[in-house]
Amino acid sequence: MYPNFTDAKLVGADLRGADLGIVPDFSRADLTDANLAGLNLGGAPEVGCSQFTEAKLLRTIFTGSCLLGADFTGADVSGANFAGARFWIGMERASTTDQVFRAASLFGGATWDSATTWPDDRLAEVFRQASYPAAEGTFRVRDKPEPGIAPQPPAGASAQPNNGGQGDVFFDFGR
Repeated sequence: MYPNFTDAKLVGADLRGADLGIVPDFSRADLTDANLAGLNLGGAPEVGCSQFTEAKLLRTIFTGSCLLGADFTGADVSGANFAGARFWIGMERASTTDQVFRAASLFGGATWDSATTWPDDRLAEVFRQASYPAAEGTFRVRDKPEPGIAPQPPAGASAQPNNGGQGDVFFDFGR
């Protein structure tokens, strides 16, 4: 159920169409030139999220993949192709400030370069804002969002939970 590919050497692997189970762990794996296009590598709070922490993802293909909540902390995604991938719910509609916060949360310390393809032009700009120049044409995503940058609630949403003390907040579903 929770496949463990920690420290695996999967250089050039073609994993398109593979069933990698629920929330695989690719921490510190080498997936250089691997193809993970179209895979569901997301997660959910109930089960966790896929891990790519400190993974080597040079020129790895993630086109069209579902990567909801996947953790890329400290990974090297130089030249990776994320065209059409999804990192978080509401990616298309969230404010730029919220996007920068989420990018730093999921990709903190990750390195990338000008050959990295982000899901779309807006996300490319978000990752530029969430990063700083590193050595020799690479960029590093900030480990934490810049001071003053915090996720913004949707327009019209209250900053406080609205369960009114009725029922169990985890199972109330707004009734």
